[in-house]
Amino acid sequence: MISVQTETEIQSDLSLANISQELDQVNIPKEILKSAIIKPQEELLLNLCSQRHHRNPNRKFKRVGSTNKTLNTRHGRVEFRLTKVRCLENGSIMRPLLVYVGVAPKKRIIDDLTLECAKMATYLTYRDSKIVIENLTNAEVSKCRIHGCVRRVGEFMNQERRRLPVHSQDLILGDGTKCHGLGGRKNEINVILGKNQSTG
Repeated sequence: MISVQTETEIQSDLSLANISQELDQVNIPKEILKSAIIKPQEELLLNLCSQRHHRNPNRKFKRVGSTNKTLNTRHGRVEFRLTKVRCLENGSIMRPLLVYVGVAPKKRIIDDLTLECAKMATYLTYRDSKIVIENLTNAEVSKCRIHGCVRRVGEFMNQERRRLPVHSQDLILGDGTKCHGLGGRKNEINVILGKNQSTG
């Protein structure tokens, strides 16, 4: 049996997206990402709930079972057991690992893959984006998933833009695409969305 130990330094916030990107840069397989997810979970549970079958009168959390969790990352689909804990003060249930790595409970696609899909779709069609993403990463994506990623990133950008002060600009967005027409022809559609700042 060969044991390999590696150490990776992450310069930004400790989130699963940042861990995934760092591992992708050094070309580490998804088994390492899976162990990078499971190891902190064991330490978190030990700190919150103490050891299994060990009675601690001062503990504030209790293990209440586990579920299967699947995350879609640049490294492919990562499946693992996710442990849930209950707060003994108010009875709420949380998943400490997801809080620790910055993943919402119902979220399945990690941010680095979401951004990769949205970025690729700005240059290519969804069909071509799917091919390029699957060739560049180990992720399996569908055209529908890419569309969902584009929507999520677009909604986030709109929220952020609304927080900024409005500058005077007339042209907001220009874009073009091809669509299927009658008789097998392709139609070129160019759209310019604009707003006159003085008249609204």
